Amino acid sequence: IQKRLKISRRQTLIIESQKSQIVESIEYSRQIQQSMLPPKEELEAHFSKIFVYYEPKDIVSGDFYWFKDLGDFMVLSVVDCTGHGVPGGFMSTLGSLLMDKIIFDDRYTPSEILVKMNDELIRILHQDQDGAIQDGMDMSICLIDKRSKKIHFAGARNGLLIFENNEFRKYKADLLPVGGNYTKKGKPIERSFKNVEVDLADDAWVIMYTDGYIEQTGKEGLPMNSKQFEERLRKALEKDRSEDIVMVSQIELARWQGLNDRNDDICVIGFKL
Repeated sequence: IQKRLKISRRQTLIIESQKSQIVESIEYSRQIQQSMLPPKEELEAHFSKIFVYYEPKDIVSGDFYWFKDLGDFMVLSVVDCTGHGVPGGFMSTLGSLLMDKIIFDDRYTPSEILVKMNDELIRILHQDQDGAIQDGMDMSICLIDKRSKKIHFAGARNGLLIFENNEFRKYKADLLPVGGNYTKKGKPIERSFKNVEVDLADDAWVIMYTDGYIEQTGKEGLPMNSKQFEERLRKALEKDRSEDIVMVSQIELARWQGLNDRNDDICVIGFKL
């Protein structure tokens, strides 16, 4: 018995040491992932107001956001990769690098960017081959015209909300994500996405989001509906400071969530031009 206890304790120490090393590695991965996100100061320099509610479910996140200033235009994207945790973290890193590769000037429309992202993911992950992983990304992209203060939007499963005059306007996304091999009658479906031109009132909020907030399980065991999501956003947007908007959003989600575990990563971004 003493011998078995000794072996058991030794095995426990080995497992704890291995677990500690794994967690340490993932923590370092989180620092790498965070460093790839646009700095807060850069975003604040380009928008009159902006808030970012970004909260991974685990140490690393399958959600990310991406920004680039192109002179007369700006591109802001909010992305939800398949899964969360380490697999989602790998996909989000890949997605961020692909955005850097694709968007180097303003000649692409948001829909063209989505098509290029789709083609690149299928190529890199060999998703047209049997047995390949079929992970993808839900994305919303805003191409912002600084001169006209208009937004050109396209979405792959991620929509857009405009809050002006105390009301919400919705812009729906296309149904298919980017990435993944989707077929119909054995033939690959050609992916296409629609562009929408959005006019804004002077004081309008533009809200981009992934599904982590709205699909969080509530006290009754059900996710939110769009109206409940908008009610919580409305409360948050009554605040002036971006930190307060994020704090109210967190409080409202915690009240909804109750004792339920977190379902998914969260990313909600709102800005004013």
